[in-house]
Amino acid sequence: MLFADDEDIVRRYGLGNDQELGYSVVTSRDGQDALEYYQTHAAEIDLVVLDIIMPRLGGYDCFKAMKAINLKLKAIVCSGYVINDEAQKMLDLGQ
Repeated sequence: MLFADDEDIVRRYGLGNDQELGYSVVTSRDGQDALEYYQTHAAEIDLVVLDIIMPRLGGYDCFKAMKAINLKLKAIVCSGYVINDEAQKMLDLGQ
């Protein structure tokens, strides 16, 4: 699992909970780091958890780039904000 969020506390919480459930988790602090990791490890990643609002590369653009690498990408989109146009665009890209 690849877990990308710019908030340290959210990454630590996600990492701890997911590891307790038996998942192998890699964290990224922004969309650019997540995309760079995914570009070389896509075959090893079963699930991506993406925050929508992140520095350097937001969740929507990161999701689009990952989807171009793997059309069968499975992702969970999350945000501490109200669902907005970015979230809806990401949902529309899902299959």
